[in-house]
Order: sequence, then structure tokens, then C-alpha cells
Amino acid sequence: MSNTSVKTEDFAFVSVEEASRPVEGLVRVFLNRWWLVDEQGRIAFYQPRTASVGGFPQCNPDVAVTGRLMNYKEWFVGVRHIPVVYRSTDVNED
Repeated sequence: MSNTSVKTEDFAFVSVEEASRPVEGLVRVFLNRWWLVDEQGRIAFYQPRTASVGGFPQCNPDVAVTGRLMNYKEWFVGVRHIPVVYRSTDVNED
């Protein structure tokens, strides 16, 4: 992922409270992951216009890996462990 081609509007930022609340339907569940957070403490999903519903989570089970990802963009200000995150998904997704 090129540092110059990715823009803040390519990300969906979600509050931890919202992301930790179970949702109905087909969902992806992320357990015990380290997430990139912005200055408001929200977690990030890379979601360019071509992405399916839900986007690509900016997390990893390894805190060191997630910490290295923080260096790619200035709007990521930290890493936070979150026990469970729910994210709606696209039924057509592979």
C-alpha cells in the first residue's frame, strides 16, 4: 500500500463502543486483536470505493505488527487491544 495513494476518506473509522456491540446478520468477529486507532480512539477499516461492505480491518493479533502499520499514516496515533469486534459483511464476499 503506497503511502501517497491512500487517503483518509479510504478509511471507515468506528468507535470501540459501536464495534464491540453485537450486530444482526452475517458478521465477521475479530477476537483479541490489536487495532490502529485515530486521535478520537476509533478503530480503522480500510475501505476504498472498490471494497465490499465491511472493509479491511486494520488490526493484527501481534501488537508489534500493528505498531509498524501505525507509521504509514499520520492519522493513526496509537494501538489498542480490543477483546471482540463485530463487523457486518457482504454475503457475496469470498
